[in-house]
Amino acid sequence: MEFLHPDYGILARKMYKFNKESYEKIQKWHETLREAGIPYWQTIWDDMLKIIARIRTWKYQLAHPNEPYPEWEEGK
Repeated sequence: MEFLHPDYGILARKMYKFNKESYEKIQKWHETLREAGIPYWQTIWDDMLKIIARIRTWKYQLAHPNEPYPEWEEGK
């Protein structure tokens, strides 16, 4: 968590002692950034996570050849 979302992993946890709404505040901040098209996570790991997702999807499809992969529906 600290690598991908340092604000949750570090900041919110430290603030929580003094403010029990620290996670909610950071979540609202994330929503504002997302709406503006600004990543709220450490983007350095994006390519590695995409590779992991592709490999795991491929392995799942090999293990379950008769199960159709869900179609992507825009907006969901």
